[in-house]
Amino acid sequence: MAQKNAYVVLDTETSIRDGLVFDFGWTTITAKGEILGVCSLNFLDVLCVEKPYYHNKIARYARDQRKGAHKVTTFAVGRRLFNLHISHLKSAGYRVILCAYNAGFDCRALNITTKRMKLGNKFLSQSVELLDI
Repeated sequence: MAQKNAYVVLDTETSIRDGLVFDFGWTTITAKGEILGVCSLNFLDVLCVEKPYYHNKIARYARDQRKGAHKVTTFAVGRRLFNLHISHLKSAGYRVILCAYNAGFDCRALNITTKRMKLGNKFLSQSVELLDI
């Protein structure tokens, strides 16, 4: 039987100076449109050390957080949640494909933030495929 694809469509928002990720979200879908996971996170620890690139959006983030659309956490917790999601997909037999408008940028920014927050060198704990959309 052929392996099913899980498309993890992700997006990041970064800071002005060092390009650290302070806002991270993803939706995971199958080719048939079945939603396998959705998450939207704001990283308070990153916001404490860097000014967001789109700082004028902070009021909207606060409003969305009150509505439950965004969860506020640390970058370490967000990284752990994302990697657990990828592990779950792989253990369920999915071929995991990370998709983003500029996948290389997002992956670099996540790795840079991982290093800056002293969590190692790589954001991802396992290999996945990348797709620029």
